[in-house]
Formats: sequence, structure tokens, C-alpha cells
Amino acid sequence: MKIDPNKFEFGIEKEYAIVYKERDFISYLLASQQIVNKIKSMSDIHENLARKVGYLFAKGWEIHPEYTNALIEVASPPYTLDSFDEIIEGFQVFEEVVRYLLIDFKDKNRNLKGEILFTDKFSSSTDTFINLKNEKITDIKQIILTNEVVTFLGSKNLIPNSFK
Repeated sequence: MKIDPNKFEFGIEKEYAIVYKERDFISYLLASQQIVNKIKSMSDIHENLARKVGYLFAKGWEIHPEYTNALIEVASPPYTLDSFDEIIEGFQVFEEVVRYLLIDFKDKNRNLKGEILFTDKFSSSTDTFINLKNEKITDIKQIILTNEVVTFLGSKNLIPNSFK
């Protein structure tokens, strides 16, 4: 089968993690909902970036928190193979606006003295989560983005206390 680049369309989704690092302490930073809300409302975003993001939304791009409040997913609309550069540019715009907002978050949240990393590499492996006040979060209801009923299989002794 021969693929005609002018007819074949595809979209790409990328997940990004928000990671907080202070000396030897590494944690996911629970900030994706706040970041996404600011992007969707275009608040606290430089006018030039807001214009670029508005254009991408008009073309069908999406951004939302994913699974936990420490992950952000960006999804492109369908593009043809010959317009692949537009997909790359779209992801770069969202990466730029999130970096800008994370710098703003750090300036406003003086408790965060370490580095905030925004990565699509998941190069950090940690099971620790903190909020913007630099408080360790262990309540799964604050970590997972869901209003659904969570069902656990197995022993009742294994159910986290936050669900009891």
C-alpha cells in the first residue's frame, strides 16, 4: 500500500510530567490542573503566547491534566504528513507557555525553593507527590484526577487509609 502524504492524516498526543527537585528530594508537583486552567482562560500569559495558544485551540489542539494532577497531556488535531512541522511547532508553543507559567508559579509560591522540571521523558522515577505549598501529599484522592468510584481488588488490608 502506498501512502499519499496529502491524504494520510494523524495526530499526536504527548504527556508531560511536572517534577520538583530540591537537593536529593524528587517529587511530582501537583500543579497540572492549575496550569491547564490558566492556559484555557488565557490568564497570566503574555499576549504573544496567548495569541499563539488561541490559534492552536482554534485549529483543534487540546490540553488537559492526565491521570494525576502532576501530568499534562497535549494532543494535536489530525495533520497530513507534509505538515509535520506544524505539529512540532504546536508542541513547542505549549511547552513554552507551560514553562512560563511554572516560572510564575515558583515566583508566587516561595515554599518551592528547588527546581521545577517539565519533561516528556519521565526521567524521574518517584512515588512522592507535593502540592504548591511544598507539602507532601499522600491522599490518593488529591493525587488522582477522578470523581469516579475507585474499586480495589484483593485484601481489605491493602486499601489505602485515604479510601477508608
